[in-house]
Amino acid sequence: MRKQLIILTLFAIAICFSCSKSNDAPTGTGTGDPLVQALYRITFQPSFTSEFHPIDYPNNAMFIKPLLVAHSVNASVYKEGSFASSGLKLYAEDGDSSALISEISSGGDTNITTIIQGTTDVGPTETKVYNINVTPNTTLISFITKISPSPDWFLGVDSINILNSDNTLVDNIGFKLYAIDAGTDAGDTYTSANSSETKVIAIRTGLPLSAIPNETGKFLASLTIERVINN
Repeated sequence: MRKQLIILTLFAIAICFSCSKSNDAPTGTGTGDPLVQALYRITFQPSFTSEFHPIDYPNNAMFIKPLLVAHSVNASVYKEGSFASSGLKLYAEDGDSSALISEISSGGDTNITTIIQGTTDVGPTETKVYNINVTPNTTLISFITKISPSPDWFLGVDSINILNSDNTLVDNIGFKLYAIDAGTDAGDTYTSANSSETKVIAIRTGLPLSAIPNETGKFLASLTIERVINN
């Protein structure tokens, strides 16, 4: 009888321990320490000069007020291989981000999406730094900025996961940014006249980024994502 009582007691303890551990389970995939809220520094460093991009280089080159977003898997800013949303079309063609911001923030995601909009346009070699908080439910980072002038071209990264496979946070990661064509306005020069088209979002190849068809040419900027502090 005493042996049975000991077994039952150990079984109850095991259940209680299991329940308490479930509250501390990581929110991402894999195993590891629980994810906490963290601050990330995003550095956008353009290199859009006539030296590196001599073909048809525009006199008033710049990048229109960038958008930085921390979101969950249920939200999206753009997807290569998909058709542009009406909000992305407006931003990529005219630099008006209002509809795109509305789409991102009201896309049916129950998690709170953080959107940071640059207050000024960015010069062709002007470095800009932005800070953004990520939470256990918003571990994807997206960035977008319109190339100006251009028919509908932009730079960006889509849904970068800042979680490692063991649920620890990425310390830093960097990207080279190449021109992306929104597929809504045809044209082979930065100042091409409006000419509607319907293609999927894709990396821009050929003119004016490269004289060789189907080649991407040189990158226009770099983007660095680095963890600053855990809150």
